[in-house]
Amino acid sequence: MKVIDAYWDEKNLGLKSFEVSLDKNDSVEAFVEQEKEILSKEGSKYIVVKVPPNNYEYLTSLPKLGYTFIEASLKLILRKRDYNCPRFVMRFDKDCKVESLEEEKDFQRVFREIEKGIFKTDRIAIDKDFSVDMANQRYINWIRSLKEKGEKIYEVYVKDKAIGFFILKHVDDANVQGILTGLYKEFEESGYGALIMKKLKDKGWELGYRTYHAQVVSNNVKALRSNLIFGSMVESINYHYIKKIRK
Repeated sequence: MKVIDAYWDEKNLGLKSFEVSLDKNDSVEAFVEQEKEILSKEGSKYIVVKVPPNNYEYLTSLPKLGYTFIEASLKLILRKRDYNCPRFVMRFDKDCKVESLEEEKDFQRVFREIEKGIFKTDRIAIDKDFSVDMANQRYINWIRSLKEKGEKIYEVYVKDKAIGFFILKHVDDANVQGILTGLYKEFEESGYGALIMKKLKDKGWELGYRTYHAQVVSNNVKALRSNLIFGSMVESINYHYIKKIRK
C-alpha cells in the first residue's frame, strides 16, 4: 500500500487530498486502518483510491465505506517495432509540423487554448462538486510544473495553424512516456487528435527511444482509441474510487 499526500490537488481543488494505491496483497482491513490515519490528519477532505481489478473484496467493500467509482486507468505500451500508422492518419501528415516551444508568450497561448475547456472527461471535470474550468486549470498548473522540471512542450501545426500540443517525459535511454496531449477547441471535431498522437510517437522515435508508455482513463475513449490504432497494447488496469469527507 502506498499513500501520497496529493498536495497538487489541495492547491487545485482547495481540498486537502490523498492518493492511496493498493496492490492485490493489501487487505480491506489494512486499508481501513490506513484510512483512519488519513482522516486523523487535520483538514482531510478528498481521498482517491487506486485498486487492481478482479478483486471482489475491494469491489464490494469500497462502496460500503463511502467510496464512489469514478474511472478506470489503463497503462499502455508500444514498442517501436510494433508501431503502425493507419493510412487515414498518414494523409494528414504531409502538411503537418511540430515545434518545441521556448517563449513564455507561446506557453501562454497554449494555456489560453486549455482555458477554453479542452479537457472535459477526467475525474475532476465530470465531478459536479468541481468543474471543467477547475479541471483545465489543474492541467495548466501541471504543465507549468513539468516545464519547470525541464520537460518540453511541443505544438503541432497543420498548414501553419496550431491544432494542439503534446508533452513527452524521459524515463530512461530506451523508454519515454506520453504525459499529455491536447487538441484545441476549434478542431475538436476534425479528427486531428490521431494526428497529434502520431506526431508524439514520431518525436519519441526521433529522439532515440524504443518504447513508448502512456496512461489513459476510461472516460476518455477518444484518447484510448488514438493510442490503440498505432499498435499500443494495454499493459495493466487500475480502478479509481473517490471519497469526499464532509465535516
